[in-house]
Amino acid sequence: MPFTFIGTGAIADKPFGAVLHFNGKVYCGTENGGSSKGYIFNPADNTFTTFTLPGSDYYPRVLLLDGRILFCPFIANRSWLLVNEDGTYQTLNDWTFNVSGASLMRDGKIAICNTTAYRFGFFNPKTNYFEYFPNIPSVLSGITPISTTLLPDGKLLLTNYSNTQTVSIYNPFNNVWEQISLNGFDGDINSKGTLLYDGGLAVFGNASGLNLIDIYSKKIIGQEDMVGTSVLFTRISPDGDVFLANSLYINKYNITNSILTNVGYTTMPTLQQNPKGMVMLPSGKMFYCTNGAALDNNGFTIWDSSLGTLPKEVCLSAFYNRG
Repeated sequence: MPFTFIGTGAIADKPFGAVLHFNGKVYCGTENGGSSKGYIFNPADNTFTTFTLPGSDYYPRVLLLDGRILFCPFIANRSWLLVNEDGTYQTLNDWTFNVSGASLMRDGKIAICNTTAYRFGFFNPKTNYFEYFPNIPSVLSGITPISTTLLPDGKLLLTNYSNTQTVSIYNPFNNVWEQISLNGFDGDINSKGTLLYDGGLAVFGNASGLNLIDIYSKKIIGQEDMVGTSVLFTRISPDGDVFLANSLYINKYNITNSILTNVGYTTMPTLQQNPKGMVMLPSGKMFYCTNGAALDNNGFTIWDSSLGTLPKEVCLSAFYNRG
């Protein structure tokens, strides 16, 4: 059998988002319609514990340098949370915008892109103060920010969705913006950014596959299609392979000598499709949480991409009864 299952059922909840902590555990929230719980999943023994959140729709966004995790709601006018390792939390001010992406900066601040105020900005967890990026070019006014990715040199790769579908690099040291060539860029609201291991290249998902960017020339130098539609997550394994997940499939890409190649895909098990949060574990295995209308479509999955060749890989699933 291509898939092996562990556990005896599903959780009666809607797990949402995933952040890998220094302690090796994964922290999740719950989507709208779920409980007011957070989840701490331990991939060492496939068990989890829960903690209390103020409500559902809290998404873990980024791990801070001091070990706290920033949880942001998808609903505007609700407080953000700084969650400790044990699940206790500090409530922050009520913010008037939703968060669609976040990146930890070198100075400990968090770069935020939001879909309500249509702006990028920095949140300082030491002062709990939020400030907008300066010198934002007019071409970015009125756009919908999608994702922000920290580059090796401390700059930010910023992906936007609009009629012009722009991708920019922001330099926080001199507040200068540079736009990436739009040649061949096929973006949509599901475009996702991530960073490639060698420091000179970055990849992000687009409406139909994966883009490869040279961050020094600021040009798209490669594109590859995917099986399936839209993009939920892009992740990089320890050996440098890139995985792009949509609602039904995980596509695998290899990058050699700046050449991007789609080497295959695997189909997610029926009850574990439409992932709601995903992280690559240090072991190279991929953790994701998933939920849907059916009760037995809620749970946590560990997918081992190292077992066999695509599309015959093994999915180790960890589902649990209510408890």
